[in-house]
Amino acid sequence: MEELLGVHVRSPRDDFRIREVTVDHALRPDPLPDVDYSFNPYVGCYHGCLFCYVPRLMQTDRAAWGSSVVVKRNAASVLAREIRKLPRGLVMISTATDPYQFVEGRYLVTRHALEVLLRAQWPVSILSRSPLMVRESRRGYVAFRLSPMRDSTRSSRSRPPIRPRET
Repeated sequence: MEELLGVHVRSPRDDFRIREVTVDHALRPDPLPDVDYSFNPYVGCYHGCLFCYVPRLMQTDRAAWGSSVVVKRNAASVLAREIRKLPRGLVMISTATDPYQFVEGRYLVTRHALEVLLRAQWPVSILSRSPLMVRESRRGYVAFRLSPMRDSTRSSRSRPPIRPRET
């Protein structure tokens, strides 16, 4: 069981894979309305939601989506370098992953990136389906956007298979 910001979260499945990489870029211009940049601390997401658009955009096999996560180990330090050179704008954390999935408890990439952005007084919006994101509101001004949780009796995969719970 992993600890995620003081909450114990079990690993999603026994065969779940975690891979670590280093990145050259952290921020990307974002096409969403009213969003200037996106920051994704991870590639992949353990939720594996059927309605997720990311596997299609990444041209990833839908059946494999939710079976692994790539951790961008140095993303917060790269982000700190980049924001010194870019015009200030709204950063949406996690347009293509969940920033508070269980690996965040070990790696804290989201937490460190959020600290970098808030210290530099950049506006931030966080997209997540985890109730743990609310805890970050105590760290400064952050706009939260909750990813929808469809309630369907026809598909058990319409809801995330594992959700963090406070213990």
